[in-house]
This record gives sequence, C-alpha cells and structure tokens, in this order.
Amino acid sequence: MWHGELGKMSDVTETKAENKPSFNKEALEKFDKIMGDDKLESISKSDESKPSLTPEKIESKFRKLFEEWDFFEMTDIDNVVAAEESPDHPEYDSTGFESQEESDYSERRELNSQYELDGNKYETDDNGQTYKKNGELLPNDEYKVKGSTYRTDEKGRPISCDAKLQYTEDGSRNMKEQRESGGEERQEDDDGGHIVARILGGVEGIENLVPMRRTINRGDYKKMENEISKALQEGKEVTLHIDIEYDGDSSRPSEICAEYTIDGKRTVCEFDNNENSIELLDTVKDKISDEDYSSLKAEIDDMKEDGVEASLTSVKREYDENDNPTKITVGTLDESTGKKTYKVYEPKQEV
Repeated sequence: MWHGELGKMSDVTETKAENKPSFNKEALEKFDKIMGDDKLESISKSDESKPSLTPEKIESKFRKLFEEWDFFEMTDIDNVVAAEESPDHPEYDSTGFESQEESDYSERRELNSQYELDGNKYETDDNGQTYKKNGELLPNDEYKVKGSTYRTDEKGRPISCDAKLQYTEDGSRNMKEQRESGGEERQEDDDGGHIVARILGGVEGIENLVPMRRTINRGDYKKMENEISKALQEGKEVTLHIDIEYDGDSSRPSEICAEYTIDGKRTVCEFDNNENSIELLDTVKDKISDEDYSSLKAEIDDMKEDGVEASLTSVKREYDENDNPTKITVGTLDESTGKKTYKVYEPKQEV
C-alpha cells in the first residue's frame, strides 16, 4: 500500500539520476513501523477489514514520514543529488540561488596567479588563496603577498600588516593604482602611499596601498622608511607591524600606527592623515613633561591666533632594549606654507 506510493514519490523527486532509490529490508521494516503499518499483516486481507485512511490519517502519516526522514538508505547517486539540492550546499546561498564565491575563495589554487570564473577576475596570494576579485580586496580576509601578511575589515580595507622586510632597490611602481588608491575619498594632495615601502620589499599593487597625505608619505613616513632601510643595509634584525584606522565608512585612513624593532629596540610612530588636525596632542600629553606639553600647545595656539592652520603630523616614541622610553619626536606642519618642523622631547619621568 504505502510502499507503492513511496516508489511513485521517488520517481517524481528523482530528477538528476536514472537509477531508482533502493531500499533494504531493514529500512522497509523501519518505515512500516514509523507509519504504523507493521501490524497490517495480522489484519484480514478482505476489502471490508482493511483500515480506511481518512485525509486526516494520511496527513498524520506524512508528518511522521518527514519527521523520521532517515528511514531509508540512499544509493550513492541519490546522496549526490540530495547534497547538491540542499540549501546548505555551498553552491546555494540563503535565497536558493547559486553562489559559488565562498567555496571558490576557500579553494587553494596556483600561488600568486590570476584566474577567471563566471566573468570575474581573481588573484591569489603566496599561499594560493584568493584575495582579490576584479581588482578589489576581499573583505574580512587575511592574505600574504611577498612574505608580508595583511588583513582587511568587513569593507575590504587594509587594517594591519606584519611585514617581511628586505632591502631592495626601489622597484617598479603601479602608477595607475597609486593614482586611484582611495577612490572618491582620495584628496587632492594625497599620494598612493605604500604600507610597506618598495625599498623594503613591499609590493606595488592595491594590496599594499592606501591614500596618504603627501606631506606624510614624502615626509614623516619616509623618514621611518629610511631609518628601517639603513638598518637593513647594516645587517640589523628588523620587524615591522602596522595598524591602519578609518573614520566611519571612509576608505581613506585617518591614522596609521607603525611599530618596529631594530636589534631589539622598539619604536612606535603614529601618523595623523587628516589636514588641520592636532589630535596627536592627546598622544604626547602624558609622554612628555607638563612644561614641554604646555609649550607645544602654546605654539599651536599662537599659530591659530595668527590665522595659520597647524597640524601635528606625527609622534615618534623610541625605547631602549629594556623598553624604557628614551626620546619623543613630534612633527608639526604649517599648513599655509608647508613648512614642517620636528622637535625632540625628553620622555616624562615616571615617579
């Protein structure tokens, strides 16, 4: 009775394979027990003695059937079909539409290569993991390029880098990507700044670029790069970690913080990427003496009173091998003339 109906159902639902589902004896007995049909053999086979199935009873049996759907054994091909048609299958997203991106991204491919899929262009990193789609970085990703490890946030913006440094001649540059770095957020006096300098082994593409104020990229940041470059040429051991912060949804960094060690001595550099900003005053307030802080703040205030916009572009903190602060350098910019000065302060002595 129900066995025949089940066969009909299987014929209808099987759309991708010619083989019919096969059921073993144990599975059929289990099915009968679930449906309550295991006692039918003891009932008279006459039409009069057969239990009548009302619509309510049929609905009840189907409900049991779907609550206990593991009653049968599938053939191998049935397993494949069911897996492919499952909403949980990686080829289908929550709406039921085909979406292969997640599985494609997780699949390891040829190292540092490019490939096309469904009209999209992808690029892989040092580990063969996909990290770029149509020239854009993937969100919430970690990728390794030329030995340096980068991370992106949910918007695909670079937020950190652990650099593998090596001194190299300043190599070729991707001028197009440098000009376009930051898109519409890019400001008129911005450069496409390399997170890891080309001379330190950084790559030329968008994976290593952020829009950076020209005065930062060619001034404060360049001073740091030169210091690291000199140390590498002298054979010293250097490590570099960089964190990048953004305001809201902007693709243009608001602040960049670099921490590096040279032969065990730590240095921390903070760069303010915003024009007419003195937010770094908060950084130095507790790092230098009260007298020096008051003098620095008075200098900024005097410039503003004279109608001159001023910015604190960087704060550099240096430490000895025991991690005691030894020197603090503050970069100040006269926005009207472009003149920049660097003042060195003694670190505040802890009581």
